[in-house]
Amino acid sequence: MKTTKSILFIILIFVVHHTFAQTAVVDSLENLLKLHKKEDTLRVNLLNDLALKVYSTDLNKTLQYATQADSLSLIIGFTKGSAEGNRMKGFFYLFSGDYLTAIEKFEKALELYTIIDNKLGIGKCYGNIAKANELLSNFAKALEYNYKALDIFIELDIKQGLKVCYISIGNLYTNFGDYQNSLENHLKSLKIAEELKDTLGMADSYNNIGLVYFHIKDYKKSLEYYNLALEINQKAKLKVGIGINFANIGMIYFELKNYEKALEYSEKSADINEELDNKYNLSINYDYIGGVYFALNNYEKAFEYYEKSLTLNEELGNKRGIADVYIKYSEAYYKLKQYQKSIEYGEKGYAIAFEIGEKEIIVTGSNSLSKSYAITGNYAKAYQYNKINADYKDSLYNDESIKKITSLELTYKFEKQKQADKLEQEKKDAVQAEKDRKKNILILVISSSLVVFIILAIIIFKLFLDKKKTNTILRQQKSEIEDKNEELIQQKEEIQTQNEQLEYANREITNQKQIIEQSLENIGSSISYASKIQKAILPQIEIFNNFFADNFIFFKPRDVVSGDFYFIKKINNHFVIAAADCTGHGIPGAFMSVLGISLLNEIVAKREITSTSQVLNELRTQIKISLQQSGEKGEQQDGMDIAFCAINIETQQLHFAGAYNPCWIFRNENKQNTLIELPADRMPVGVFIKEKDFSEQIFQLQKGDNLYLFSDGYSSQFGGNNDSKYNKKRMKEFLQSISSKPMNEQKELLELDFNNWKGNNEQTDDILLIGIKI
Repeated sequence: MKTTKSILFIILIFVVHHTFAQTAVVDSLENLLKLHKKEDTLRVNLLNDLALKVYSTDLNKTLQYATQADSLSLIIGFTKGSAEGNRMKGFFYLFSGDYLTAIEKFEKALELYTIIDNKLGIGKCYGNIAKANELLSNFAKALEYNYKALDIFIELDIKQGLKVCYISIGNLYTNFGDYQNSLENHLKSLKIAEELKDTLGMADSYNNIGLVYFHIKDYKKSLEYYNLALEINQKAKLKVGIGINFANIGMIYFELKNYEKALEYSEKSADINEELDNKYNLSINYDYIGGVYFALNNYEKAFEYYEKSLTLNEELGNKRGIADVYIKYSEAYYKLKQYQKSIEYGEKGYAIAFEIGEKEIIVTGSNSLSKSYAITGNYAKAYQYNKINADYKDSLYNDESIKKITSLELTYKFEKQKQADKLEQEKKDAVQAEKDRKKNILILVISSSLVVFIILAIIIFKLFLDKKKTNTILRQQKSEIEDKNEELIQQKEEIQTQNEQLEYANREITNQKQIIEQSLENIGSSISYASKIQKAILPQIEIFNNFFADNFIFFKPRDVVSGDFYFIKKINNHFVIAAADCTGHGIPGAFMSVLGISLLNEIVAKREITSTSQVLNELRTQIKISLQQSGEKGEQQDGMDIAFCAINIETQQLHFAGAYNPCWIFRNENKQNTLIELPADRMPVGVFIKEKDFSEQIFQLQKGDNLYLFSDGYSSQFGGNNDSKYNKKRMKEFLQSISSKPMNEQKELLELDFNNWKGNNEQTDDILLIGIKI
């Protein structure tokens, strides 16, 4: 189940930043404590060191040593020892699951460290308070204290402290659904761990980076990082870390629908956490195992483990865990068709998730509630939660965020590789320099020996010839140098010429770019202004509302401007209504719609023609004149489809004529909504091969009748499970099912149904649908 993964992500929040105790170190400290009987500051420090070293193996001893350290510090007036003793007590309550008492002890330690202005101690306390608030789902407060700790560790340049803060901050941003900031902080932590050669710290960072990629559904990369972390933790035999790794790998297999492997790794993790009595991580294991059983349709086992998880989360006061289990119950009851229970648990879980700002759970909870309310007929609630789901999902999984995350990792890897290449090159340069040095020494020795030999052999009788030869050589060298200087001057002039040409070309490119950008801006402004013009010439809805109080117009252009338009006019005692679909959409369609509205105004308003067939005949004539259409072969066949009706306000008599687009009337007879269809002529308003006069139909309306005029945009939308057309049959059935509801509610249901059908597809065509209750 998709929501099962959400609660398991918090496994990585509960990171133990390793002062991992070696048995030999603990034994050595305990021996020192036995030897040093004097009640002084050294004994206090030994007690606090032991409390810190044994918390991962014997938590009760941590409380014992910390209590002794605090008591002795109070007797001898050692404020620093008392502060650290209270901090170690906080460790005991933190890992025992009593987070409120842990905060109380950490705040006492903070007060004492502040009195003596011990910044390192203050920084550690801030970090501890942040962790406890994080486990209580007080994420905003946790983030506040982490940044306080970070400021101090930056000031003191404490690398280990910085590493821990970056991990905690990264995990909090993961909870907020801000994956870009999360990855940025985890990469900072990884870089410090690598500098310190802290393999266990690297394991923590790998785990958390894997978590970010899991959130954005890059499971291959996520599994790669989880396995890196598992390899380190297994070498160190760190059970807490191994348990976390097993759980996370189980999550990957669950998403890949390999439920056997998912259950295997989740149960391995649960075994480790049961051994360590780690209630927090165990609550997550139970929740996840329940999700696997639910996916396998073993509902009895699923509810058994959900109940175990809920009990532990309530004991720990973990709001996030409680909210997640409630949403699991909601989804389970929906599948079991117990829809009221599904809504009950969904509302509980959603309320808690909204309170703590947990976006992942808000997404899954709103999805479950939307489905449950829809199937029980509460479409308003279904629409409300469907919109919430879409808004939060967009903020979590938008493409721009994923691109930035990928860019962060690539930048980190590039910098890391660049540093490695630099070190490798420096090593090669050093080796080559040594080789060159030895080679130069050898050349120097040989050359010196040869020179001495030549000098001794020919110094007397070659002196004159050497001088003459030297003068000749000098002249030749001078000539060569002059030639070279002339060649260099020529090359310099050529380079300057090329630079000038390049500068000119750059200026030309920049000018062209500016022209193109200005053109695009002008086009965008023109289209936007065209939209305003089109909206301005469409009829005012108030005219409609004055005569038909219960109505709707569902108008949704595919682009900024539309080829569909509606026409509303009162002529004497008739009310004229039309729904038209012009050739094309976007700007070409918009031009046709402006022409159509103008011609209808002229025909209907100025000439006061109310015979619907006569209006369409005249409209066709005027369009052919305006577009200079003669009917010749190869000529552009522009025109429009239209449903045109005139209603006598006094008698309620309907006159209708249509070009391809019909008129549908739903009438309630014997408690059933019966469809009455007034068909349209099978030809457009425009040039056509076999033109004939449009026919007019007269129909007597009754009070309560639902009348619908529309274009083909709604029924031609692609979507659904098979990516097929919506089609008119489905549209009739849906209108029939909702026609007894008020028109404003019908419009909301039509919009919801359309969006659900469309899904992630692009809108196929402009949409226009008019509904009137007589």
